Amino acid sequence: MPISLVCCLCLFSLITVQAQDKILDSSPAIGTIIYYDVPFTCSVKPGLGCGSAVKPVIIKLLADPNVIKTKFNREGSVLAVEWIKDSNGLTQKVSLENAFVDWQFIPDTIKISSEIVQSTKWYINLEVDSLSLEEATENADILITIIKRHYIFDSKKEAFLFKEIEDYYRTELVILRNEGPLDRWEKELNQIFLK
Repeated sequence: MPISLVCCLCLFSLITVQAQDKILDSSPAIGTIIYYDVPFTCSVKPGLGCGSAVKPVIIKLLADPNVIKTKFNREGSVLAVEWIKDSNGLTQKVSLENAFVDWQFIPDTIKISSEIVQSTKWYINLEVDSLSLEEATENADILITIIKRHYIFDSKKEAFLFKEIEDYYRTELVILRNEGPLDRWEKELNQIFLK
């Protein structure tokens, strides 16, 4: 195996291990925490952050050696990044550009009072998946309501469909992906309905 390929594989493994360590770490803050204004709100449930939208950003940030951990507020409007003490504005900007490259913007910093920080529900690192699970239940409820407008079925069938749709979304919304799955979702959800 060529040396450069071995080095790339070693570097990738090291970055993956570092990110995984950060994902599992919930130790107290030791770096500088900066709060950013982000637009990651759920489109189907007001007041709920979109875990599946922010997750790719968080994974990229956690793989960055300048980042210790992230926190995301329940409403989906604030992303807090804990930076290592030695990071500066330029390295933080580059890290943010890399993490937000798919969104084509860099979030603005915001000031938050310590009272708000203490009273806010925060999701550390990949705990944002729990927001996606909540969204799955909301999506299932909305779809059942829409289906009931056009079809008549008993409560047993309704409960079955709700569970199948909810389980489907609980799996799909936590998967990290590069492209939108909407066309595939429509086909697969139609298959659930036909069961």
